[in-house]
Amino acid sequence: MSIITRKLKKRIHLFFITFIICFLSINKSYAKVYMFIHAHPDDEIYFKSGWIYDRIQSTDTLIVVIATAGDANKWSYPRWENSPDAKDFDKDGDIDMVDRGYDRMAYRTTAGLASLGLNTNNNLIFLGYPDGGIYDMWEDRDLQYLNPITQYNKSPYTVDAPKYCYGLSYKKEVPYNYASLSEDLKRLYLKYKPDCLMIPDFLDTPSDHGALGRFATQVLYDLRELGNNDWVNKVEVIWSFASHFAWANSESWLGGKEFLPNKEGPFLAAPFPQDIFPPQVQYFDSLGGVNKCKLWDFHPYEMPNPPCFRARKNDIIRGPFVMYDDTVPSNWSNFLITKSETDNLLNCSVMVKDIVPGLNTTVNAQYIYSNDKGKNWIGINGLKGFYRNKNNKIIYDSKGIKNRPETENYAYWQGKVAMQRIDAKIDFDLGFDPGDRINKDYWSAEWIGWVKTVKESGLYYFYLDAKDSGFIMVDNKLIVWDHKDFLMGTKRGISIYLEKNKVYPIHMGFWNYTGDAGCKLFWKTPKGTEPKILPSSNLLCGDAFIDGVDGSTEFQTISADNIPLNLKSKKNKIIFMIMDMVGNIGVSPALQLNK
Repeated sequence: MSIITRKLKKRIHLFFITFIICFLSINKSYAKVYMFIHAHPDDEIYFKSGWIYDRIQSTDTLIVVIATAGDANKWSYPRWENSPDAKDFDKDGDIDMVDRGYDRMAYRTTAGLASLGLNTNNNLIFLGYPDGGIYDMWEDRDLQYLNPITQYNKSPYTVDAPKYCYGLSYKKEVPYNYASLSEDLKRLYLKYKPDCLMIPDFLDTPSDHGALGRFATQVLYDLRELGNNDWVNKVEVIWSFASHFAWANSESWLGGKEFLPNKEGPFLAAPFPQDIFPPQVQYFDSLGGVNKCKLWDFHPYEMPNPPCFRARKNDIIRGPFVMYDDTVPSNWSNFLITKSETDNLLNCSVMVKDIVPGLNTTVNAQYIYSNDKGKNWIGINGLKGFYRNKNNKIIYDSKGIKNRPETENYAYWQGKVAMQRIDAKIDFDLGFDPGDRINKDYWSAEWIGWVKTVKESGLYYFYLDAKDSGFIMVDNKLIVWDHKDFLMGTKRGISIYLEKNKVYPIHMGFWNYTGDAGCKLFWKTPKGTEPKILPSSNLLCGDAFIDGVDGSTEFQTISADNIPLNLKSKKNKIIFMIMDMVGNIGVSPALQLNK
C-alpha cells in the first residue's frame, strides 16, 4: 500500500471519527432533563401519564419525584386492608397505614410508571413526607408536623427498607417540617438541574398539591437569591393542575365555558395537542364521562370507576390565571395608525369610545419600545383590574372537606367579573372601596399588565402590603403568595433579576375577607435604598380602555389630560398599535399623524 493511500485512508478515518463525535454532541445537546414533581403516589399516573410516556420515548431524561407516601387515605384503606395485596411491609407485626404507604409507592406508582417504560431504579424518587401534611408544613415554618393517621412526625419509609420496597425515602427518617422539604427539593434541583420543571399549580384544589407547588416555586427563588447559579435563571417552569375538582366540574371557575380545556381565553391559553399514549392506555376526557383508563388498574383501591382527569400529553396551565409567553400577546385585536415619515417628532391621537360606563379611573398612554421592523407599541399606564364578588358556592377539597383556606380561595375567582377598569397604580389604603358593584366583604381584585424596568439591570424587589391576602407574579414567576389574614404595614416579597429598559408581564391578585380592605404594590430597583410604591409610569396594560366617561361619549385621546401622545422614531415607516385585550371598547378609524 502506497504512502499516499495510507495517508488518504487515515484522513478518511479521521473524518468519520470527527463526524461521529460531532453527531453525538449535536444529538446530546438536544436532549433535555425533565423533572415532574407530584404530591401523591398516583398523581403521576392519573394526570401526567401521557407527558411521562412522551418523554420516555424521546432522548430526554425524565426524573419523577413523589413528595408524600399517600398514607392518610382512610377511605381507600378498608378496601385495601381486606384484599390479598395487604401485607406487613415494614415487618412490625401489624398491617396499618404505613404499610399502605409502602404499597402505594412500591406496588402502585412504581409498577405503573414501569409499565410506561420509566427506569424506576434510577429515575423515580420518593421523599416520604406525610399525606395531607404539606399545607400545614407550608403555613407554619416552625411546625414539626405529626401525621394524625400514622402518628409519625418523621418518615418511617427508610433507605434501608426491604428490597421489594425499592428503598423508598430520599433521606432516612426525614423530619416532617418546612426546612426538610425545602432542603430536599433544593438538593434535587442542584443535582439534576432540569431544563424543564413541572410542578403543581399553587391553586390546585387538594391541599397537598397547591402547597407543594408553593414549596417547589419558593425553593427556586431562594436559589436565585443566593446567586452564582446560572441554571435557576434558565429553567422552564410549568405549573400544572392535577385533580382540580372545583375547576374540572364547574363552568363558573374563572368566568365560564370559554375557559374549559380546548378553549382559548385570557385566563387559559393552553390548547392541548393530540394525546400521545402507549397503545395499551385507553383515555377518556373526564368532562365527557366517568370511564376509566387502564392505568387505574394499578390503583384499584383509590376510587370506584373514577374519571381519568385529563391525563394528556400537554395537560398544562402556565400559572394560576395568566402566563404570557411574549411581552405583547399576538392574538389581541388591534388597529393601526400608519404614515411614512422621516426623523420627526409626531403627534398621535385616536378616537376611543367607552362602553362600560360608571367607572372613575384616569390613565395615560406611553411609548414602550421599537423593534427592528419599525413597530412601536403604545401602552397605557396602569394595570387592568378585574373585580369579582365572592361566589358563595361551597367548595370541597379532594377529601370532602368544605371551604378549607386553600380551596375556599377558589370562590374569590369564580363567577363573572362584576367590574373592570384600569388602575394607574396599586396604592390603596385601608378603606379601599372599588364602588357599588363590589360587596363590602368577600371580594377580589386581579390586575394584569406589564412592568417596565429602569436604566439598571439587577435584582428588583417586589412587595405586597395588603389586608387581607394576595399574590404577585413577575415575568411568569411567583414572587408573593399569601393565604393568611394579614394587617396593613407588613410587606412581603422577594427579588428577581430583570434586565434594564425591558417590559415584563406582571400579574397580581388580592382578596378581602371582611372589614376594611387595603392593598399596595411596592418595588425596590437595583440602586434603590428602600421600597417605594411602583409608579404608574412603570406600569403598562397595553389596552386602550378608557373609564370615567358616559358609555356613549367619544374620548378623543388616549391620554387622560388631553395631551396627545408624542412618539419619536428614526424609521421611515412607523406603525403605532393600540391593543384591546377583551373587546369591550369601540374605536373609530384612526386619525392621521400630524407633524
